[in-house]
Amino acid sequence: MHGQLNQVWDELRQQTRMGRFGWKAGQPRLDQQNAHAFAGDMGLTSSLLPSDDCTERQSACRKAPQGGAPEVSDRVREQLLFYTRTLGVPARRDSDTPRVLEGKAVFHAAGCAA
Repeated sequence: MHGQLNQVWDELRQQTRMGRFGWKAGQPRLDQQNAHAFAGDMGLTSSLLPSDDCTERQSACRKAPQGGAPEVSDRVREQLLFYTRTLGVPARRDSDTPRVLEGKAVFHAAGCAA
């Protein structure tokens, strides 16, 4: 088993960068992850992703009602970015159980603690 750096496109900087957020580190910045979640999960446009990703063949998608341009304001994106940046990591649970200690040993053996 090995890890591999995911190189992804940064919409804002218009260059390839290291992926850090989302499914399999598919986004380089938290703001871009949020914008893609708005677009992919809810079908909402933003100044970062100003158009729907409907293909030419998806006529129902292309004819669907639109909520303005963009549908998510920069202010809402900024508020969501603040929320996701400051969201705390869940508290550690069951730290003395055998299963958790086994996972801790694997984590350290794999060099992840370094």
